[in-house]
Amino acid sequence: MIGFSPLVAETILQNRYKIHNLLGKGGMGAVYLAEHLLSGDEVAVKQTFYGDHKELSEAFYNEAKLLARLKHLALPKVTDYFAENNSQFLVMELIHGDDLGSSFDYNGKCEPMPLEDALKMSEQLFETLAYLHSQNILHRDLKPANLKITTNGQLKVLDFGAAKGSLTETTVYSVLVCSPAYAPPEQIHQIGTTERSDVFSAAATIYHLLAGEPPPSAPKRENIIRTKKFDPLRPINELNTKVPSSISEALQKAMSLEAENRFSTAEMLQKFQTKYLSKHRNTFTNSSKMEFVLIRAGQFQMGDVEDVIDKIAETRRKQWGFDEYEDIVVPEMLYSRELPARIIEIPYSFYIGKFSVTQAEWRTLITNNPSFIQGDTLPVDGVSWFAAQKFIEQLNKRNDGYFYRLPSEAEWEYACRAGTTTEFAFGDNLNANQANFNGKDLYVLSKGEKSGYRKRTTPVGSFEPNAWGLYDMHGNVWEWCEDIFLKDFQLLPKNGLANLSYGDENLRVLRGGSWGVNAFSCRSAYRSYAKSDTTRNCNGFRVVAVPKIK
Repeated sequence: MIGFSPLVAETILQNRYKIHNLLGKGGMGAVYLAEHLLSGDEVAVKQTFYGDHKELSEAFYNEAKLLARLKHLALPKVTDYFAENNSQFLVMELIHGDDLGSSFDYNGKCEPMPLEDALKMSEQLFETLAYLHSQNILHRDLKPANLKITTNGQLKVLDFGAAKGSLTETTVYSVLVCSPAYAPPEQIHQIGTTERSDVFSAAATIYHLLAGEPPPSAPKRENIIRTKKFDPLRPINELNTKVPSSISEALQKAMSLEAENRFSTAEMLQKFQTKYLSKHRNTFTNSSKMEFVLIRAGQFQMGDVEDVIDKIAETRRKQWGFDEYEDIVVPEMLYSRELPARIIEIPYSFYIGKFSVTQAEWRTLITNNPSFIQGDTLPVDGVSWFAAQKFIEQLNKRNDGYFYRLPSEAEWEYACRAGTTTEFAFGDNLNANQANFNGKDLYVLSKGEKSGYRKRTTPVGSFEPNAWGLYDMHGNVWEWCEDIFLKDFQLLPKNGLANLSYGDENLRVLRGGSWGVNAFSCRSAYRSYAKSDTTRNCNGFRVVAVPKIK
């Protein structure tokens, strides 16, 4: 590395960033507290030390490009990157607080992290890895110093200088910047990395935080196994008796020296969250009097099957007198965005609102009620995706022990189906005694039976819940999801997470149908969307909650 002199206070970069002070310096860069001169916002500015080192310079730009396109709560938001005066700079969201390695002494020892905090942190870490791996990205330098926990309990994963944007790509700089104490042997020996390489590093990090001391490195373990015929990696529950045997065994397996013997990211996430959420209730009511139901990890069929859509099309053609003409496209076929069905594994549990957010709940946080159809117990309507996010932002400011967000569309459908594979949570048909929708617009599989049409929203909880205790998942109001809409839902992440990286950011997913549409659009699998600033008298939302790290 070339010599390095930190930037001095008051330095101006790109005529818009004023450096205030040095926050930290490491082997690959320095991070400064800075001010954006136009907005007045505080930002973090990362400077590299690479000089003429081509591979490490490429690593920096790799980090910048990767972070700029990733959108996840645990990842810092990148707003700018540039080169100036033979240095490279990355401008990103300022994450306050100390990293998880800041409390280590010279030998890497510290007080063990409380078990419940470690379990919740691990759940967030593996959930973040699941997102990264769904985007074909490996981190490759996970360690305590690259993790922070914000004041509201959200884990932040930092430093993507060693990341690569393909699960099969091989690069030389990953070895130059990895941390041997946490790196798997395949990375140290430069023989290729996979998602299970990140699993190893994450497990080594968790081991260190729970044990209060670092695990033996992979090279040390290999040497002792070769010379003394035993593995010096002790089970974590021998060092910390509070750790359950199931977690100890999971970490031991995840730190196997052979990648094929380790758990996958999804398997690790499920093990940690199952253990963590077993401590929590099946339902809870938050400080805003909103009720939530626990949805446990599991597998389900997302989407619909072609024979059902074909049957709907055939029935519609017969109604029109065109039953002999299979090439005539009926309206239902134009909106079949859920083919073919696919199996989704959701390896984590989460809480979701028992009801859509009501107008009374809305007014506890936001004075202005946007609803076209007014009433305290009615779902709030006239809500854009942006307005829903504003409500959730205010909800999170209450800091009540949970982190709130919109559901992904996979989470929404999983919760709606409640273990069913039929068109609705109640079977293959829907009537006005089960949901609020336009029953006068005949649903073609209803055997010719029309239902009622109320022409407005109804109070939440007016109908029977699904098998998991959730109300109004069919009809009443469309419900916003976190996802950017993708027409081909086969491209959505396979692990239940929201699509936040691909498609038009101005288009967001809506699910569940509403009081104004027929039963076809209220099916569990039906996928709709709208511009994120759309306000209609049939658009609302419900909220997901996950417990915070204390």
